[in-house]
Amino acid sequence: MKALILPAALVLALGALPAASQVLGPPRDPAEVQSSQGFASQPLDTLRSLGLTPLGEIERKREHLEVEARAQDGRRLWVSFDLTGRLWEIEDANHSKDHVAEWRPLAAEALQQAVSRAGFTFQGLLEEKKHHVVVRARARDGANMALHIDRNGYIYKQVWLRGWL
Repeated sequence: MKALILPAALVLALGALPAASQVLGPPRDPAEVQSSQGFASQPLDTLRSLGLTPLGEIERKREHLEVEARAQDGRRLWVSFDLTGRLWEIEDANHSKDHVAEWRPLAAEALQQAVSRAGFTFQGLLEEKKHHVVVRARARDGANMALHIDRNGYIYKQVWLRGWL
């Protein structure tokens, strides 16, 4: 049997390749791996901490996890998590931004008041759409949020903005 002889340049190039587990970055901390693998219980803990009761099983969608929940005041909500189990958005399941009782323009002062009443700090208008507006706000815990507000001033959806300054 002949020995395989590789040119020196190829040996050097192969030696420069990272190990397969490190191709996308350094190895993960074992504690981080353990916490991210238990995503099924983390969303349930988050729901409980928010005072929400799940109304079914957590469903895996293509790019997120989703569950219907009931708030303490009886409202039905759709709660979404990213695939690592972090809270992503909460939306009123019964609300239709297209069918509000009264359509009216929202002045900047009215938006700021609606945001403040809900316990957020108004950061500015992100987008104005036909049936609602999207504003940037900061939660009490410092999280950056996008709040969707219908033309009556009702905040029907909140989205966590991660990676924004």
